[in-house]
Amino acid sequence: MLRTRSKVYKEREEIVQAIKGMALNHEILANELSPSYVSSLCNITASMKIEDPEICFSLVAYISQHAHLFDLRSLATIVNSLTKISKLKPVILNFDDFYRKIEIVLVK
Repeated sequence: MLRTRSKVYKEREEIVQAIKGMALNHEILANELSPSYVSSLCNITASMKIEDPEICFSLVAYISQHAHLFDLRSLATIVNSLTKISKLKPVILNFDDFYRKIEIVLVK
């Protein structure tokens, strides 16, 4: 039986819990991870097709508050990742407010 990579990850609850633990703890994101690692965490969340709104909105809240720390490449990765995630559940995982907030950072 062939399995997709995302299905295998979803079946491995310890991986999802590790990502959730990092995403929900803003102290870890601020003190332990550089902005490029936070953007990678967003990308991994999208690649693994983790659809947990709590994880996604926690990451978005952190990134919104610290958008000035992210370079243009990291912000582009984050926007791309959130777009992938929002396609899974477009009504629940809507990041339009976030996009408006970081638009100012992108224009500068």
